[in-house]
Formats: sequence, C-alpha cells, structure tokens
Amino acid sequence: MSEVRLKIKILTVTPGVWCAIQEGKGSAGKPVDLRKPEGGDVEWVVTLSLKNGKPTGSYAQKDSKGAFIYILWGTNAGQAGTCVSRRAKVYLPPELEADALYEVEFEGRDKSGLPACASVKPIEGWKQSGTF
Repeated sequence: MSEVRLKIKILTVTPGVWCAIQEGKGSAGKPVDLRKPEGGDVEWVVTLSLKNGKPTGSYAQKDSKGAFIYILWGTNAGQAGTCVSRRAKVYLPPELEADALYEVEFEGRDKSGLPACASVKPIEGWKQSGTF
C-alpha cells in the first residue's frame, strides 16, 4: 500500500480556541495533534494510505462529495470551558499520487470571527509540492 502526505495550513485562527485533527470515523473519532493557538496560523502534516489511488486510514473520512479530513475546534478538540464546538471539513483532491506531498491553505475564521466550520474552501486549492 502506498502513502500520500497532506500539509494543511489554517490562516489567522481564532485566538484561544484549541484545534486538532480528527482520528477515527464519525462521533467515535478523537482529537489528535492538538494545537493551542493564541492567534496566527497553524498547520499539520497528515499521512494517509492510498488504496487504488483513494485515501484510507484513520484520518480519512468520506461522504457523497468525496474524501476529507476533519479539523476539530473548541470542545470537539478537548477544550473545556469554551462555548465553541465546531468541525471543519477539508475536502481532499479527487486524484492523489503515491509518495506525493500536497499543500492547502484556508482561512481559519468565519465572518463573525469564530473558527471556520462546515466545508471550508481552500484559498487557492490543493497544490502538489513534491514527493517524500
């Protein structure tokens, strides 16, 4: 089985709201690689397995629109004492090449200043930036 790496960068996050990647499916998923930003940007590099060119593994989710990764915010990321409880879907490119590194950036806040949630739109889309 081959792998692919995804570099996800969130710009201008909401200060004081924790964030993490979701490992596991649906409500059984748990936050991993926790970040406790005080503003600025955060990023993760996530490795996924590829089976017949399709992402699999503990971070990969799937719905009728395609494969995605969840970014968790606030209580979903394990932060107690906050009223923020959100998830953002970061949809993956439809075609992924083995041993490639892909990068994406998206805005970390919605219009009201809260963490981005639902399906987030990349600023410029996914870019393949080499191999590993």
